[in-house]
Amino acid sequence: MILDIARNELRGYSRNGIFIGLSVALLSLVLTASIVSGQRLATFERERIAAEVIDHEVWNSQGEQNPHSAAHFSRYAFKPIPSLVAFDPGVVDYAGVAQWMEAHYQHPAVFRRVEDVGDARVFASLSPAWILQYGAPLFFFLVLFSSIAGERERGTLRQILASGVRTRDLIAGKLLGATLGLGAIVVPALALSLVMVRVGDVQVLPDIGVRSVGLVLAYCAYFVAVAGLAIGVSALARDKRTALIALVAIWSMIFLILPRFAVGSASTLFPTPEAETLAKEREAATNDWWYGDEERREAVKRSVLAEYGVSDIKDLPFNYGAFMLQYSEEDANIGFERIYGRLNATYERQEGFLDAISVLSPVFAIKGLSSGLAGTDRVHHQAFSDAAEAHRRVIVKQLNDDLMYNAAPGEYDSTYSAGTDLWAQIEDFEHTPPSFAVVRGSYLFNAILLLVYAVGGAYFACFAIQRVQRRIAQ
Repeated sequence: MILDIARNELRGYSRNGIFIGLSVALLSLVLTASIVSGQRLATFERERIAAEVIDHEVWNSQGEQNPHSAAHFSRYAFKPIPSLVAFDPGVVDYAGVAQWMEAHYQHPAVFRRVEDVGDARVFASLSPAWILQYGAPLFFFLVLFSSIAGERERGTLRQILASGVRTRDLIAGKLLGATLGLGAIVVPALALSLVMVRVGDVQVLPDIGVRSVGLVLAYCAYFVAVAGLAIGVSALARDKRTALIALVAIWSMIFLILPRFAVGSASTLFPTPEAETLAKEREAATNDWWYGDEERREAVKRSVLAEYGVSDIKDLPFNYGAFMLQYSEEDANIGFERIYGRLNATYERQEGFLDAISVLSPVFAIKGLSSGLAGTDRVHHQAFSDAAEAHRRVIVKQLNDDLMYNAAPGEYDSTYSAGTDLWAQIEDFEHTPPSFAVVRGSYLFNAILLLVYAVGGAYFACFAIQRVQRRIAQ
């Protein structure tokens, strides 16, 4: 019976000019966004690879110079573009794609794509995921507003219920038909997006199969929730016109207005420090050792001299100036961890606020889970940033160690030079995003909430139709 109802729904869709027109429009939007997003990001990835090659060549051809000067010259860590970014760019356009690994400083990622597009940044982020998250619900509402209200107006709903069709079968058939109808539009577009990301130089995530299946399941749950809401409202409305007005109002409120309000409120309640403020804090962390408590520096010096049983730094078996450079690096790292720890805590509080608001709209849950599965959210960007910082510390220590053990003992030796042999020992930065299995805990709430929404949507539709059934029976 469920399949018969679903087939009847699909048959009705195939004859419905509104459904066909909306389907063509939605499919065209998704396919166009997939092509444009894929081409745009593939080009950007090629530029990143070219920049990596240039960075490697410039580093190795810098000639002879002091290792500490080379540490300031340093290198860039370039962020690989994850393969599913063509489907859901997440924060990629806003988070920066390169991190300068300079001595004494932990720089944030720079070269944000959104800075290059100016007033067109809204369109630059247009993606299949965005269309499915915001456009697909409107598509459902415009198609399903008459699913129950229309049959009640025509008198066919009374005939269906009087024929012995169980309420749950009617609901399941309506939901299945609606989901399959949109699935015929969404699945080919999603498949194209997944195929496109394998074209060109874009990085393919090692667990792309798991992530792709997860995306399909997540969006299916999202669509079931939206379809259940649409059918339920259609059942409760007095007529088609009322149902349409109510659903458009709901879409405007919980899919457009609420998300913008919530994001703005999160930024207001938990403001992110200004870039200038963070820059001053990083500068202070770097300078604290050199311009802070002189007694602390003298205490370290006495400790080192005592450890090696000498009375003068010239008698140490290494260059004390280089030792102090490395010591200051490790001292500054504590400050950097404190600064960025507070910044990440602010981001987490903002996300926690959005999680709390997400009980009012499923779009928050699908956005978080979608970008997480695509590897384009803040969690994955933070993994890149942490990897770049870890690599920076390795590079700086290698250079300081060379100066420490090869320069003349005593104060900092600015005359010592290293060459190509040392530069070649510095490994290129490589980063593989964490597998979804490693970070899945970050998305458990969103996944559970989406499932609750799907079940809740089906239950709401059931409740609404049962209420109509009782009215008809009276």
